Amino acid sequence: MYPVRIIATKIGKSHKLAEYINQLSKHAANHPGFIASNSYWINNNSDKNNVNKIISISDWIANDSWKNWYNSTERKNIKDKHNDILYSEDFQILVKRRKRNDIFLL
Repeated sequence: MYPVRIIATKIGKSHKLAEYINQLSKHAANHPGFIASNSYWINNNSDKNNVNKIISISDWIANDSWKNWYNSTERKNIKDKHNDILYSEDFQILVKRRKRNDIFLL
């Protein structure tokens, strides 16, 4: 079991995207295996169509914990309530390296 860090990129309409992120964060925090999360606006990403992008980074004790949250009814219900403001979501799963290379460098 390895810790994972999830980098989620969400693109949506207007600053209402933050409401979606806040709901996800609030509920994920109570899900088993959740460690912590932070979200960041992509600066100067708004355009004339009022498109915004947020990067959320969350840490989980294991990939299974995150998968359970991602596939949960609770998350699906939150997403369904915000589909009208969401253009896309993309997820990258980073697995923490277990051992460091112990080669001595000169």
